[in-house]
Amino acid sequence: MGKYYTKDLDTKLYAIAEYLAGSSMESDFQTIVYADAQNRKDKYALAKEALYSQMSHDILMYKPAEYFFIYSPEDMMLVPSTTQTRTLDSIEMKEGLSALMETVIQRANRYNSQWELGYIHGERYIYRYLWFQDTCLGACVSEKQLLEILGEFSLSDYDVFFQTGESGEENISDDDLLIRIPSEYGNFDVVIRVPSERLYEELHVFLHQSLFIILLLIILLPVFFLYLHHIMIVPIRSIVNTMREVGDGATSIRIPPIKKLSEFQLIAKTFNNMMDQMEQLKIDIYEKKIAEQELYIQCSKLQINPHFFLNSLNTLYLLNKRREHAQINKILTYLLDYFKNVFSGKGDIVRLEDEVNLVLSYAAVQKFRYDGNIHIHYEVEKAAEEVPVPSMVMLTFVENAIKYSTNYSKELDIRLYAALSEDQLVIQIEDDGGGFPEEILQALREGKPIYKEDREHIGISNVVSRLKLYYGQEASITFENMESSGARVCIKLPRRNSNEITTC
Repeated sequence: MGKYYTKDLDTKLYAIAEYLAGSSMESDFQTIVYADAQNRKDKYALAKEALYSQMSHDILMYKPAEYFFIYSPEDMMLVPSTTQTRTLDSIEMKEGLSALMETVIQRANRYNSQWELGYIHGERYIYRYLWFQDTCLGACVSEKQLLEILGEFSLSDYDVFFQTGESGEENISDDDLLIRIPSEYGNFDVVIRVPSERLYEELHVFLHQSLFIILLLIILLPVFFLYLHHIMIVPIRSIVNTMREVGDGATSIRIPPIKKLSEFQLIAKTFNNMMDQMEQLKIDIYEKKIAEQELYIQCSKLQINPHFFLNSLNTLYLLNKRREHAQINKILTYLLDYFKNVFSGKGDIVRLEDEVNLVLSYAAVQKFRYDGNIHIHYEVEKAAEEVPVPSMVMLTFVENAIKYSTNYSKELDIRLYAALSEDQLVIQIEDDGGGFPEEILQALREGKPIYKEDREHIGISNVVSRLKLYYGQEASITFENMESSGARVCIKLPRRNSNEITTC
């Protein structure tokens, strides 16, 4: 129930954060932030009144938010919710938030990517803020408000509190059971304390029940073992011995008739029928494998990241809303170049020059989305440009670098190298992001499936599988984290003509 409570809390906090991000793009907020000095007074007042009215209406839909606020060194606008039980009045809240934001301004890095737990005017609050120039848009929720809903999750009988890694809680015995559930979107844990007295009381009952069950099992175990041996162990041994002989190559062996359980009779009958059809199945399986390889290659060619397409449309929408038509024309040009390469029908084998152009078109689109924080540097030998390579062999890793190493406040440098070394084409993709997580790096080196957020990621696996199909053991790919920062992928391919590349 603690996990359900934390998950519900994270879902609500995420919705509030998304609302703040969306509100920051509204024209009224942009007017408050960027109005020029001559017209600022009138525009600021009108924009502030309109934004206050809108947020007063919207805050009712984002429980358990107690306050939305807009802060600047000259002013503080506080938008309270009329449905929440607040611990501070508006004056105290304005003073507390102003003091907090003044402290934040003095930090080296005033941007926060998660909800923070702290004190506002002596009361514990969870708060989140977004900075634009010297103006801050944020929201806060009191700890008291969050703890009032514990009864909905059957946790009202326990001592529940929020805690960060740097804070502590008094009156906690060493024997008490502390259950910590980290928040996904906040820098705090939901802590459930079970007193030792209550814990041991339940353990005593469990201990007595366990002793009774153990004594009963000791008495019945010999009888049960003899019965189990007669009806299960003997038939299983017969089946295992037969399967072992078949594994050694004796495909003419069959399982002897079994008179025990009908399930074992079904297993023996099914296995014997399977062995009778094995020769024909070998031929069918081989033919299917060839067909699957061909289909796999076709599917790999059509792998397009849907998030990239949707994000590109969203970028175009925002640029259109700002009436930046020149930028729209540029991004449409890059999108046309990108999809022209993807759907060009050139096949799965393309020239390295075409692959580099595809990467540059993709990166140019993403550069608009991340406000110019993405930089591509490439060095490709002239002789290497004509070497045929599997399509998207470089794009896949550039996509991953942008997806997992980029946010809207940090720049990302991606470096591409390609050169001929004797009879090999050497390709390197480097970035200065956070690098591969250790568990993913280990999985890549061992050739295991990659899972993240309970979902299998197949982009890199597709590239590795296609390299094996086309080049067999002649191709190699290595993954590593650089000592400074970022990740490096090195691909070595044998130098061949396009008509020499076939599936291995």
